[in-house]
Amino acid sequence: MISDMGQDQQSQARFGSGRLLSDLLGYNPRGKFVFIGDNCQLPPVNQSFSPALTASYIKSALGQEAEEVELTQVMRQKDGCDIPEAAERMRNLYKHPQQTKWAGFPMRGWKNIHIVGSQAELLNLYLEDIKTLGLNHSTLITSSNKQCAVLTGLIRPSLGRKSPRLEKGDLLLVTQNNLISGFMNGDLVKVDHVGGSEFRAGLNFVNVRVHDLFSHRSADQLLIEDIIYQNNTNLNKWQQDKLYVDYYKRMQKQGIGQKDSRFEENMLSDSYLNALRAVWGNALTCHKAQGGEWPKVFLDLPRSVAIWAKPYVYQWVYTAMTRASQDLYVVDDFHNKIFDSHLGAGAVLSEACACQDTRWRGCTIGTQPCWRERVPVFLPLGAV
Repeated sequence: MISDMGQDQQSQARFGSGRLLSDLLGYNPRGKFVFIGDNCQLPPVNQSFSPALTASYIKSALGQEAEEVELTQVMRQKDGCDIPEAAERMRNLYKHPQQTKWAGFPMRGWKNIHIVGSQAELLNLYLEDIKTLGLNHSTLITSSNKQCAVLTGLIRPSLGRKSPRLEKGDLLLVTQNNLISGFMNGDLVKVDHVGGSEFRAGLNFVNVRVHDLFSHRSADQLLIEDIIYQNNTNLNKWQQDKLYVDYYKRMQKQGIGQKDSRFEENMLSDSYLNALRAVWGNALTCHKAQGGEWPKVFLDLPRSVAIWAKPYVYQWVYTAMTRASQDLYVVDDFHNKIFDSHLGAGAVLSEACACQDTRWRGCTIGTQPCWRERVPVFLPLGAV
């Protein structure tokens, strides 16, 4: 995801104008760039489209000539996996959104998409998988940073974590490119050692040794603990300002002013400014999972997702389901439907109901998902 939108309030140090695409193209005006991506996936945060994948935007907003070419064959999953076929149904829904209040998703009737009975069952299956096959074999995707924190609070104790504080063996998701270790935004790292801590500039720093879950590259450096516990993915503006003021004062004590070339040079290697920024990695938002791939993905799909704005909702679900290369697990709910490939991607043959009546067929949806949505969840069959 390459954004082209600056931020009014920066939560971290900014380089360049803050508009990544503009800066990249401006860095080498005569260069040739190839951007590869999927318009059906989530666009950059706070943008409704992907500017780097939109030739008309590059021409009109950036004054650069651009051409578009569309790849049509999905090669991501292994042969025999039918997730790409289900994803193609979702892609068609993105292009031609349903004219209903409640969105439906083509999750039923596939060999590699498994419908489970409850969120508790979904979590137990995820825990069993990572305990048996390792942390890099599967991931759990959910809808928000807040829900990530809730799920992490359930997962960590089940993995033997006795303290709410950071421990050896914890899984973290890097949330900002790090100049010291080379870890990138989105990397998953496992904690091998937790050392001493230090309080500075209103923040708690702790010495850690971590290794990348996939490349196994390791690093020893400081980590900002506060980010892990505050349910945000980075420092806020106030915290960032205090950290910069602390650096400024330390340079002043060494006789290095802001106009001294060493001031900026030292910024690139300062252990506090460049301390690792990460959050718990046991549950990920869809944006943070984007770009990654796991054999198994466990998708915590909230009921409210069905009334999210269209076509964004289809991008969100499409991005989440295509993170799985072998198997996808979702909780049974009314928005999981069967789509008939012979009648087109939007033709609904059957759907789940809140009361678990899987025998219902031929439901025609108007502005409501179906009459069952007006009855309590898990109402016994035949009670209405």
